[in-house]
Amino acid sequence: GASHIATGAALARMTTIFANYYDAYPMVAQIIPLTGYNAEKQAGDKDLLAALKAEVHNMGSELYAVTNKNDDIAQGILETAQQSQARGIVLGHSAINPAAFQKIIGRIVAEAPCPTIIIKFSGTFHTERILVPFFHKQALKEIKDHLKAIAAVGQHRITLLRLMSSSDTEQDIRQAKEELTHWAATEKLSQLTTCQVISTEARQKTILKEAANYDLIIMAGPPAQALPQRLMFGSLHAAVAQGCEKTLVTVYPPVRE
Repeated sequence: GASHIATGAALARMTTIFANYYDAYPMVAQIIPLTGYNAEKQAGDKDLLAALKAEVHNMGSELYAVTNKNDDIAQGILETAQQSQARGIVLGHSAINPAAFQKIIGRIVAEAPCPTIIIKFSGTFHTERILVPFFHKQALKEIKDHLKAIAAVGQHRITLLRLMSSSDTEQDIRQAKEELTHWAATEKLSQLTTCQVISTEARQKTILKEAANYDLIIMAGPPAQALPQRLMFGSLHAAVAQGCEKTLVTVYPPVRE
């Protein structure tokens, strides 16, 4: 998704942050079509790659680059991830051709050997105030590494926001907040984190309202094998992505046998 310098630079920064957390290295995968790759396109890609490498170098790291010749973009990305034993695939959200983008993303999420991180940038890129809205405890497991990776760089304030059903009791809500507090302490995030539990059926509206006070939103996407749940939550994630005017990071877990 690093087809433009501004988006590419931001993706490079986020990828470097995640790589540093995993003690890995950031890498850009260039998927080149088998035909029609002319000199003008090559020159543009060379300039873009130089800009991305400079961005990562300024962060004190080195950006590796690999090339995969493939007319199938999703296949090229998946092959590169498999061959490089990737810890994560970081992609920028594209609104240019939504249907084609969704097709590519759907394939990658369904077959990736590692988490797929989709980032939709909006406005000036900041990460100081982070909102983590979720519905089930499993979501914290899915986003934990990526949240901790970002929190380790600079000063941050994190809000864990669990959305529960209006049918849940006050006792359920108290217990959920205690669990959140315990989780933050266990992950050594207590000093950075505020825990909230809200009872609501208007999940999209609640998330968008809360997001207005933050710089970055991190959500866990549904597992690819949970098809009915994927369709239900997929529409919610799409609505949040479309309506949210802040940078949104969605982490999709890899397929588990």
